[in-house]
Amino acid sequence: MEAVLQTKGFLSLPSKPNPRAFNLPPQGLRQRFTPLKAKPLGNFSLSLNGLSKFHGFATNPHGVFQKNRTFHICKAEAAAAAGGQPLFAEPEPPKFMGIETLTLKKIIPLGLMFFCILFNYTILRDTKDVLVVTAKGSSAEIIPFLKTWVNLPMAIGFMLLYTKLANVMSKQALFYTVIVPFIAFFGAFGFVLYPLSHYFHPTAFTDNLLAALGPRFLGPLAIIRIWSFCLFYVMAELWGSVVISVLFWGFANQITTVEEAKKFYPLFGLGANVALIFSGRTVKYFSNMRKNLGPGVDGWAVSLKAMMTIVVVMGLAICGLYWWVNNYVPLPSRSRTVKYFSNMRKNLGPGVDGWAVSLKAMMTIVVVMGLAICGLYWWVNNYVPLPSRSKKKKEKPKMGTMESLKFLVSSRYIRDLATLVVAYGISINLVEVTWKSKLKAQFPSPNEYSSFMGDFSTATGIATFTMMLLSQWIFNKYGWGAAAKITPTVLLLTGVGFFSLILFGDPLTPTLAKFGMTPLLAAVFVGAMQNIFSKSAKYSLFDPCKEMAYIPLDEETKVKGKAAIDVVCNPLGKSGGALIQQFMILTFGSLANSTPYLGGILLVIVLAWLGAARSLDTQFTELRQEEELEKEMERAAVKIPVVPETEGGSDSLVGGPALNPIGGDSQTGSSGTSTPRNK
Repeated sequence: MEAVLQTKGFLSLPSKPNPRAFNLPPQGLRQRFTPLKAKPLGNFSLSLNGLSKFHGFATNPHGVFQKNRTFHICKAEAAAAAGGQPLFAEPEPPKFMGIETLTLKKIIPLGLMFFCILFNYTILRDTKDVLVVTAKGSSAEIIPFLKTWVNLPMAIGFMLLYTKLANVMSKQALFYTVIVPFIAFFGAFGFVLYPLSHYFHPTAFTDNLLAALGPRFLGPLAIIRIWSFCLFYVMAELWGSVVISVLFWGFANQITTVEEAKKFYPLFGLGANVALIFSGRTVKYFSNMRKNLGPGVDGWAVSLKAMMTIVVVMGLAICGLYWWVNNYVPLPSRSRTVKYFSNMRKNLGPGVDGWAVSLKAMMTIVVVMGLAICGLYWWVNNYVPLPSRSKKKKEKPKMGTMESLKFLVSSRYIRDLATLVVAYGISINLVEVTWKSKLKAQFPSPNEYSSFMGDFSTATGIATFTMMLLSQWIFNKYGWGAAAKITPTVLLLTGVGFFSLILFGDPLTPTLAKFGMTPLLAAVFVGAMQNIFSKSAKYSLFDPCKEMAYIPLDEETKVKGKAAIDVVCNPLGKSGGALIQQFMILTFGSLANSTPYLGGILLVIVLAWLGAARSLDTQFTELRQEEELEKEMERAAVKIPVVPETEGGSDSLVGGPALNPIGGDSQTGSSGTSTPRNK
């Protein structure tokens, strides 16, 4: 019986095999396989499916692998049958739709957790504004004072407490210790604090203070007047920063690998906007419950109970998903090392400090890994070519702290980039608070206000989702400069329309009445458009533009400039708008009286923003062109021609103009006998 042995295995037989080739030295087949009898070559049966072996092996199919010995002809046939792949390779992990099931067991619960967290955050964000803006004795003027004097100190205090707890508690205990008080508070607020708020709010006391101090202090005094609502406001803000940023992303980074994060983290951003859409519909649905209730019923209290019930249920679902992942999903290998050494105590005798032994072992690993990091860093710096843009940076002299600050201040590029960040933060705060004051005037009822905010959240989710899909096309089609100018341009146009309707809306009343709107309602819609676009543009255009602007900088400017902008300019932009509004309210008596001046300030800031974006676009383009030119010169430098051997027998490189890769022709460069150094 004849068969063909595929050549892609480990061994190919000659067309006329020599039987002697299969005789083994001293420890041969006869000594290893007792039942084996010599057979002629014609007794081979090399089947195509790889299942049949030598006839002599039939009585002992597993004898080939005794004492880790291999019979090469068997390996050749097995490899040929397996398509050249190892016969005993590790089995591939089970997959579903091309994704490992273990990965799905992590990503699906994480996605559901993220959806629940963002769903709750949208409800809480809309509800907190309704509570503090529409409450009796309060208005939108409370927001800048609340953010500066209550929200910021409590955020700092919470993070200090979180740091202390993290030192004494396990990760799971810390997660539950942080999130459960949030869930308990929101449930208690809906069913206890809000229904009984008129019993413990110091209404009479603050009314007396307001009469003595004047209406310009309405905002600060409202914090005292409705302190439980302000506490809800702060807890809702902390939910966004603590539960999303600290708890969720900390847990996600703990259980996912880098490869999984690259694939699935961007999908979480899209899922966040889906949660925004659905939660907006939920807020609107429960806010409209008032229409179906009888007279004398506090419709907002009923709606608040329903929404806080959903928040509590979603919070418990988050805890359940967290518990399931920790108990049924294996952690990445980086966590198994810690678990292994932590369990060493079980194998030690009595009286031995098991934790000390485990700590020594783990710290030894830390030291070894640290030395490995240093070695790898040294190797990369000495043996790996750096990108062309980094080669100039080594020539830049080192600067001290004061020199670095002076350098950053004197850098036009960094100043323009800082202007973008500060202008964005101030512009958003100036418009948002003024818009919310007009929103209360148009929708004074909490239910109506909340219903509108539900539509606003849904529209924000749709706009953000769409802008994230279009942003790549905008960058590819129109470039960095156009993308950087879109956000301030739209804010300028909508800002002019918004403040014009507020300040000069009376002459437009007959025209707007034909469309069934008043100047106030039109201002509310234009302000909503401005806020929707500003929130969607931040994630799709503004943040990518800001980060891309650092790329062409040298390393020192990049590191120090980014630190200065992120540490100083981001908070300055956020708090700058609030401080400007506080100054205007205390100076002119109310937010309404300050509106013309706020509009003028917004105009100046957005124009400065556009100027900085235009200037930065020019500098960014020049740096990119220089970088491309350096790369071209480096690529051309590799092909410098070599002068052929002269009559004197000496070889030399072409000098003079030939060294210029973009210069004119040279005599030697045009020589037909010259050959390149590298082919």
